[in-house]
Amino acid sequence: MSKDDKRRRLGSTVFGELSKLAGVYNVQDVSLDEIDLEGSKFRTRSDLGEKQIAELADSIRSEGLINPVVVRRKGSKYELISGFRRVESVRRLGEPSIKAIVVSVDDDKAFRIAVSENLKRKSLTPIEIGLMCDRLVNEGKSYDEVGRLMGLSAKQIQRYLRGLRLSEEVRNSLNKGEISFFTALEIGKVDGAVQSDLLKKVLKSNLSTRDVVKLIKDMRKSESSHGAIGDLPNVKFKRGQIIITSSGSDLVKTLKVLLREAEKGTVQKIIG
Repeated sequence: MSKDDKRRRLGSTVFGELSKLAGVYNVQDVSLDEIDLEGSKFRTRSDLGEKQIAELADSIRSEGLINPVVVRRKGSKYELISGFRRVESVRRLGEPSIKAIVVSVDDDKAFRIAVSENLKRKSLTPIEIGLMCDRLVNEGKSYDEVGRLMGLSAKQIQRYLRGLRLSEEVRNSLNKGEISFFTALEIGKVDGAVQSDLLKKVLKSNLSTRDVVKLIKDMRKSESSHGAIGDLPNVKFKRGQIIITSSGSDLVKTLKVLLREAEKGTVQKIIG
């Protein structure tokens, strides 16, 4: 496919979607100085990604800008709806202006344009999608309204919101592409203190989501099988290890129970 054919195909897709959402629009060169980046409410990511911007700048330098950015008038400036990386890349190339599609739409339609483009490009991480859902919910929108704006089901919205409750370590691993979103959600089902250990096992052994589900099931089964130990005062069980804080006569009673459990093979190590 030639560069011109690629432009026509991608361009027709962008303009076709905009016709559905925005109706009438204009395509024109807009000065970069007139585009308000920081004040835009449609920025979908906090980190644009230095590597991605550099790669996009190289692409634009060699092939030109294939897809225009989308803006709307806001006072004396333009509010950027989609194309934050493209604007930054063109700025770094030293260009004074950028090709832009100028639309006249309300907040809801502008948001749908921003979401539609990013989801089609698959350029948003699950955490970024979750943050967008969370923002809309906090603005008072129902799950049905959020679903219509983002093209998601209520179940998908709940799943993305669950992703926001993952530990920072798991979220970082997810954003780097080291684990899948479904694997991350499974890791998130265990206590925060255990998530780190479980994540290390996943990365070291390259475990699948199914493997993680089974591993968590086995962990819970193992812990629930220590009813006699769980009833003891000042005793904690953690992944096959017994931690004892008893003393005196309580210690004697505790040790008798632990020795019986050790004979059964239910504990691997006792720490006192």
